[in-house]
Amino acid sequence: MATNRTKVPRPLARQLFVETGHRCAIPTCRATPLEIAHIVPWHRVQRHDFHNMIVLCPNCHTRFDRGDIDRQAMFRYKELLRLSDPNHVAPDDPSPRAGLIRAYRLFQSEMTRWHKTISTLVSAVKYSSGGFPTGNLKPCRTAASIARAAADKLGNLRAVP
Repeated sequence: MATNRTKVPRPLARQLFVETGHRCAIPTCRATPLEIAHIVPWHRVQRHDFHNMIVLCPNCHTRFDRGDIDRQAMFRYKELLRLSDPNHVAPDDPSPRAGLIRAYRLFQSEMTRWHKTISTLVSAVKYSSGGFPTGNLKPCRTAASIARAAADKLGNLRAVP
């Protein structure tokens, strides 16, 4: 650290650590202990700016300083941190992690849809005194159809090795 460099203000440091969840910002690392790094070096910008700073473990910080991780990649990691969804993956990201996150989200949305459908079906049966009255028949058929489709998809997911 340069002798004329000012200390990172505590509110800014806190904001940076919260942004990364108190873990290294490199998605495949997530290690601790942590350090705060400037993406564009301090000697060039001479200021502490949230958008130019990132939290890294000492190993990743050293790799970044040596050039093993380039600046554009570091800006991309920072961009991913700014997204509201911590598990966001870019649509064009071909990595296995991104594929798993996409598959999990699809599964999660199908399970949510299935749960709502089953709840609708249970409510329709529960509030009808004599089985399926004609007023509830269409929502029940729709709910049963969606539940069958979700069960089929779940079966297909289980079949994949």
